[in-house]
Amino acid sequence: MFRGRTLSQWILLNDLSTGAESVHNSRYNPAALRESDHAIHQIGTNALPWLIKWIQCEPSYSRWRMKLGKAIDKLPGGLSDSSFVDWLLQDPMQAGDKASIGFRLLGTNASAAVPELTRLINVGKSARISDCALHALVELGPNGLTPVMAILANPKDPYWPAAAQALRSMGGSRWKFLPSFNWGTNAGLAMRLLAECVSHPNPEVAIGAAESLGWLALEPETTVPALAGGLQDPRDEVRLACAISLAWIGGQARPAVPALTLALHDSNYQVRYWATNTLLKIAQKVLDQVL
Repeated sequence: MFRGRTLSQWILLNDLSTGAESVHNSRYNPAALRESDHAIHQIGTNALPWLIKWIQCEPSYSRWRMKLGKAIDKLPGGLSDSSFVDWLLQDPMQAGDKASIGFRLLGTNASAAVPELTRLINVGKSARISDCALHALVELGPNGLTPVMAILANPKDPYWPAAAQALRSMGGSRWKFLPSFNWGTNAGLAMRLLAECVSHPNPEVAIGAAESLGWLALEPETTVPALAGGLQDPRDEVRLACAISLAWIGGQARPAVPALTLALHDSNYQVRYWATNTLLKIAQKVLDQVL
């Protein structure tokens, strides 16, 4: 409890104040964001037992929502399909979401939770708990990245796709309400590990690696050649992921112009579409010559 509000209430206030889920960010409230951020930092490590507990909570609907959902399903066609109904049936915030926001706001101040979060990845109670623990770890700075990097270094690890997805969430610095992530010395190694997996035989691993490279848009001297090479992959979905990621990287993807030019003739229309639009942004003269 801090200033009359519980940890859960401060986290909910922070989440609502980002305006991320409202039209045109109409709920964006920087004053409330600062206040809730300060409150959570004042609570500090006393929050860790609650955050760890919330990660292990499985999502569940309250009884009245379950009954309401069954009643709505019986309504005439179309009436049950509305944003209001979706809002009504959704719990305000699941425990795992609260934990993720709490760890993000505490950052390196929550480093003491690294051993327990690492343990939760491997206990095998549920994939959801493991995913939540991985996403929490990447919020804790360099110390939290160590166990995540160990998973990334082994593409055969069953949690590799989840680890790549967790890394991708660190691209949140694009949004004004999220703090910049402290990579320490891990950025170069992380991008090399992801780049090596763009050509992985497991399509889930290859696609996850390509998407993470594009979303993070770090170390272009390592990532762009890997994505450019991925445009020649025999799998449509991998080529598409690479084309989209190069578009996300934008101007720093100029070394991939030759590969993107070849992709204008790809057998997959979606790959052609993304290649065309990327060239339009970063090398319009080349596109004009080809077309």
